[in-house]
Amino acid sequence: MYEGSADAMANDLLLYLGIRDEARHRACRERALNRCGLALLSGPVAEAAQRGTFQTFYDCGMAMALWTEAALRKVRPDADLFTFWRRLVSAARDRDGTYDQDLYFSVLEDAGVASDVTTRMRSFVSTSRTMAPVVAGLRAAGIRVTEDSVSSPAAVQRDLANRAFAHLMSAACGRANLWSGSPIKTGVIAGCSPFDSTLLITAVQGRRVADQGNALYDAVVAACASGEPVTLTAQDGTAKGPVRCTKPLAARPAWLSLPPGTLGGAGVSPGA
Repeated sequence: MYEGSADAMANDLLLYLGIRDEARHRACRERALNRCGLALLSGPVAEAAQRGTFQTFYDCGMAMALWTEAALRKVRPDADLFTFWRRLVSAARDRDGTYDQDLYFSVLEDAGVASDVTTRMRSFVSTSRTMAPVVAGLRAAGIRVTEDSVSSPAAVQRDLANRAFAHLMSAACGRANLWSGSPIKTGVIAGCSPFDSTLLITAVQGRRVADQGNALYDAVVAACASGEPVTLTAQDGTAKGPVRCTKPLAARPAWLSLPPGTLGGAGVSPGA
């Protein structure tokens, strides 16, 4: 969680110093929350190293930092993430100079946060495949979080399109071999049609990779659930496939937004 906390505190410092305005500060927080949600589609935070998805530690760690600060502020309105980390570092020095997850949550409880909150935090890190525990935790601490299942930024939609395509390829061939982008470029997987030659794919089930990622992802979820064949459209307009998918794809997460002023930020006290 230290990687994500460092990102969260750096974001707060940029606001405190006037280098970043409130809108960009909030956008950075939202980006981390939503990247964490996408990462969890592949498995819990605790398994990220096994998957080789180390960015998950930064994004989900920052989500945990926001939850930590919100929970702390509920019982101590004058506290912030810097307050917590000063306590954690002090506790580590009193021990053996190191800190770990157990000390993190122990310090949080010593500051007044209820043990049932830290229990939910532990469970999120170790087992959760959704952002629901974080959203519930923020809301319980008085933070308004909105969820939008219809719209999301263009970059997120492209990522969803690529994730859905990678799932299709992996289900059909046992592994994925592609370059994310628009169009999606596939590598060759011998003996696995239609991926036994290089393809440039611009649409899946008639939904464009470039700007219809939400609809594309949802269409692949439905096709994989029913065993329906999936048609790919190449850059030259020709149809490729069909590809059959019998491996379920998790439903995409809603886009999470934080209203202006959420979790403070302008009141950080890095020198206190």
